[in-house]
Amino acid sequence: MTRPICTIDADARPRRITLCPGLSQLVGRSHGGRGGGIKIESRINMQTMELTRELVVLRSGDHQKNGMVLNFCPICGADLSPLFADLIAEDVA
Repeated sequence: MTRPICTIDADARPRRITLCPGLSQLVGRSHGGRGGGIKIESRINMQTMELTRELVVLRSGDHQKNGMVLNFCPICGADLSPLFADLIAEDVA
């Protein structure tokens, strides 16, 4: 039996994440709150008011205020970088 892992629908716009059972127990959804822990944060285009992406963000210690976007799941090890791969491509170009 295979262990469930986080999956990303990279073809969807916006890209959506389905969390593994372990991470889904730890995550709380955030709407700009400053609480610590691991959260799914939504980014919205303020001109169109459309959801543009979801990010998995860790807020703890020195990263309490701004947070740190996770590029892998700390529970199942799945690659989460497709959630923000287009942002990296824009920075490199």
